Amino acid sequence: MCSSFNFPHSTTTADDLENLYKVYGVDRSSVLDLVGTHETPETVREGYYGAYLSFFHSCGLIFQIPEPILEVMVELGLSLTQLLPNFLRHLVALFG
Repeated sequence: MCSSFNFPHSTTTADDLENLYKVYGVDRSSVLDLVGTHETPETVREGYYGAYLSFFHSCGLIFQIPEPILEVMVELGLSLTQLLPNFLRHLVALFG
């Protein structure tokens, strides 16, 4: 990937992360962190996984992510940040 390709800066705030804990049932043992200024979906920090807030707000994704959804992602070789929202909505409807 070309290093000059720029992504818009995150509009996610610490309040949004707190909302994930409270509203979407993310266990407090899960560490939620905002992306750094030089991070992109391709450069996620070691030990972290990327997800978009819209996956929770509009796709119905919940924590713990249902195992069948993770199995489909593994089978297809995809991460959460590579899924299109409509595909994720279908997975949630089938397996959530």
